[in-house]
Amino acid sequence: FIGEKYDDGIENLRKSLIEQGLDPDDENIRAAFFDDATFTDGTYNLPKEARWSVIITKPAPTLNVALDTALATLASTDKRLKGCFVEGTFTTRNLAPNDIKQLVDEVNKISHKAFGEEKDLIGRVYEYFLKEFAVNATKEEGEYYTPHDVVQLIAAMIEPYDGTLYDPCCGTGTILIEAALMSANIAPGLFRHFIAEDWTEIIPSACWADAREEARDMIDLSVETDLQGYDINPAAISAARENARLAGVEKLIHFQTRPISALSHPKKYGFIITNPPYGERLSPGSEALTETDLTDEARARVNTSALHDLYETLGERFRALDTWSMYVITSYDKCEEAIGRKAARNRKIYNGMLKTYYYQFPGPRPPRRRSPSKSI
Repeated sequence: FIGEKYDDGIENLRKSLIEQGLDPDDENIRAAFFDDATFTDGTYNLPKEARWSVIITKPAPTLNVALDTALATLASTDKRLKGCFVEGTFTTRNLAPNDIKQLVDEVNKISHKAFGEEKDLIGRVYEYFLKEFAVNATKEEGEYYTPHDVVQLIAAMIEPYDGTLYDPCCGTGTILIEAALMSANIAPGLFRHFIAEDWTEIIPSACWADAREEARDMIDLSVETDLQGYDINPAAISAARENARLAGVEKLIHFQTRPISALSHPKKYGFIITNPPYGERLSPGSEALTETDLTDEARARVNTSALHDLYETLGERFRALDTWSMYVITSYDKCEEAIGRKAARNRKIYNGMLKTYYYQFPGPRPPRRRSPSKSI
């Protein structure tokens, strides 16, 4: 974004000089205006080797050096940035050149203009890549992510009366994190910037500040919850813990590397809400098969068999919790057959561009907890 803003500034400067009848390519003009270009908006003047427009032209085998050189140059030319970057971030790690190239190409798809003047820029970029990773990548990767609008749909339908909520295929933790935010009364959008905040002639800045202060006063991180997430993939669990930390609710959720077969709970009532695998990231056994081990037809049969077994196990564990309720998002069309029970309700929803179904298996309605009386 810094590089983009610098390039935009250069382009605007060129246009301004042309409008004044000056030639921006003239040697004397370039020396006077471009050799040490600074702009009134405070845009950082980047050394050439640190400019994004230069970095993206580098071939894959030299990108790691180019990126580390850019960071080192920034740190050496501005004392405010000294010590901000890890030396050898890209050259000391065992990163494949093509992987770095794919990362650079993905970053190059976005623009600082797409994010406006976001106050929480890092958070917005993180959310963008998490969503793009899930929607644009293969189903194997996308199954780790549940879109926020899907989570909100579920949250609008379910009230966890005693705060007991399990996700046995939690992936990166989206469902449980949303539940924790609701439990702690953390207002949606509290930590983001809204475009309407710039409409100061209509909505005074003080109104936004007062609203945020009121919302922060209502947060209750001491709330008692029983939110637990399992996933058989340790990398997914690590990502879930980090996502919960970024959301400020890491103390309200317990994540664990654990199979669905281990799902159990002593409480009489509770909810299982999950977005299980759709078939692509299942292996037929403890040892992964290579691409040449199976034909496409055989691989499809293996995946289907493993998928059916997973949903059968989910059904078995659900039957053991016979007074619980379960809600499942999946594109697997034999979900009900494998679980061994017909859903009471079924709603079609979309996970990115993938059509999925929201199967609802409500159990007995638990008694409501009595709220302490409040004096008016």
